Amino acid sequence: MARETTSSGARRRRWPWVLLGLGVLVFVLVGLALLARPMMDVKPEADAARDELGMAQDALEAEDLDAAKVHVAAARAHVDEASTLVNGFGGDVWRWVPVGGGAIQDVRHLVGALDQATAIAEIGTEVYPELMQSDSLVQDAQVDLDQLDGILTSLNQAGLHLHAAVDDLEAVEGDTPFIGDKVLEARDQAWDKIEPISTTYDEAEPVLDALPDVLGAEGDRNYIVAIMNPAELRYSGGATLTLVPMTMSDGKIEFGDTVTNEDIAAGGDGKIKWPKVKGNPFHTPGKRVVMSATFSPYWSQSGEELLRAWEARFGQKADGVITVDLQALARLMDLTGPVEAEGVGELNSGNLVKVLAGSYDFYDSEDERRAINAAVVPAFREKLFQGGQFAEKFKVLAQAAKGRHFAMYFRDPRLQEAFLKRGLAGDLSDTDHDYLGVFTQNLNSSKSDYWQNRSVTSDVQLAADGSAEVTLTTTVQNTSPTFTPPWTDNQPEDPAKDPRWGYYTRWAGNAIAVFLPKGAEVQGQATIRGLPFKPIVRSVLDRPYFYRKVLLEPGGQAVVTVKYRVPNAATVDGDTLTYHLDIDPQATVNPEKVDVTLHLPDGYSVAAPPAGWTPTDAQTLQLQTFLDDSPRFEVVASKQ
Repeated sequence: MARETTSSGARRRRWPWVLLGLGVLVFVLVGLALLARPMMDVKPEADAARDELGMAQDALEAEDLDAAKVHVAAARAHVDEASTLVNGFGGDVWRWVPVGGGAIQDVRHLVGALDQATAIAEIGTEVYPELMQSDSLVQDAQVDLDQLDGILTSLNQAGLHLHAAVDDLEAVEGDTPFIGDKVLEARDQAWDKIEPISTTYDEAEPVLDALPDVLGAEGDRNYIVAIMNPAELRYSGGATLTLVPMTMSDGKIEFGDTVTNEDIAAGGDGKIKWPKVKGNPFHTPGKRVVMSATFSPYWSQSGEELLRAWEARFGQKADGVITVDLQALARLMDLTGPVEAEGVGELNSGNLVKVLAGSYDFYDSEDERRAINAAVVPAFREKLFQGGQFAEKFKVLAQAAKGRHFAMYFRDPRLQEAFLKRGLAGDLSDTDHDYLGVFTQNLNSSKSDYWQNRSVTSDVQLAADGSAEVTLTTTVQNTSPTFTPPWTDNQPEDPAKDPRWGYYTRWAGNAIAVFLPKGAEVQGQATIRGLPFKPIVRSVLDRPYFYRKVLLEPGGQAVVTVKYRVPNAATVDGDTLTYHLDIDPQATVNPEKVDVTLHLPDGYSVAAPPAGWTPTDAQTLQLQTFLDDSPRFEVVASKQ
């Protein structure tokens, strides 16, 4: 009994200390709760800031700069309040509390990212008038390099804020019990907004740094502007039937005399020799016409070939090539409006390609045709270098580059690398996985490629080891209407001359080239028009390819079918297969149709197909699209 009495007494003596401890704990909890109360207002403040930024973006797109500034200012007020709440004394105290501290750190990073995004918006509203609305940046073919330097400085500052926002989002852990999922959801929503901008900026930053040099700030830069005509195709795009030298000196832009293929011939056959570009299998030995310089689908090769050919013909050295086709010029006109061209009348976004590429039967002399070709250069000069909207014009051309309608090549490796990274250099994808690239080359100097229709069907049987068996079918159609020129009765003056060849014929002579995935192994024989042949596989810059020549009458078509094995169509990670597919288009008037059917290995399925892919059954997906860019796809399949 004595022990029990002593024990009970001891417990009674401890009670005051226990109660005191509980009181302290309650006091601390109440204090923390009171400190946490202001932080409950962080989310509505952050949400309000985000909404204001969204409205600011809408206002900018509507070209309402005043409204955009009001919304950005409101966003700044909300994000400052959120930052004060989460970074104040209460946040400092909660930061040391187990469990709750992790949440505070995450919220601070989220608010920090929002703060950086608001800073970017503030810079954007300041730069917008100069970049999007002002005509003062370029006047009378003179780029104001001081003004450009100010714009670039602002954009670099925006880049610093952008990288800081990325760092904040990457620091969010979202591992706090109860609220961790909500934190991660907020981070992912922010990342969906920030990541595309960050990627675009990282790609554009080297180009921004290079712009003053391109414009001749460090010394004269001489270029050849090549206008591509899609009525006569090369693997690189349309034939460069119209060329003009251009000099940029301390921002001053000057164009030389326009040169057409007839001018290059200068009364002869126009054939000259120039040194071959190393590694270019499309450079045939002997004399050639300048128009044949751009046979390679890689502009890093075709651009250099064109510069060497130009130098051999005219004795002029140049630093690079700017190439743009009629479709891209039409897109510029869609933005800037029409232009009056001497001897043609109004050229606009709706009629440009038809007038300059699809109306050869309207002109009965090469002098008339030469005048039409020459008219496109003033149109390009006016639409690109006059009238403001330079950021929008660059956006149009950057989008055109994805469809291989626009490209730039520089002999300076630093400049070339910058534009290559931004996707403006006109080279094919360098993917090591599955790849589609089908191009045609005009063989009979006709302009019938204007009417070409092309479809490519790829049936892919994917294996569990990441390899694939592919059956590729290409159909090329010459949909040109029959035509009998009244001035020649479609009969050549020279009886030995083939009426299926030349300027006015509607026959289409084409080399159909299939560019294959790296490491692809052709299985057996291919067929063309149902007849078997053994493909002779060559390689250009590590990209294997083969071609087959055809001559298509008006209304005719050719079908090429080939089977091959791709060793690395997908990457393997445990029970996960990721199928990679890159597609490059040719800049045809009628966009190429692509149909890909992907068969997964037994036991695999796709939980979330990427945009554009449709499941046709549990183990099969299909992609159907018309190419106007260079899409890149990843299809993730998991073993069940």
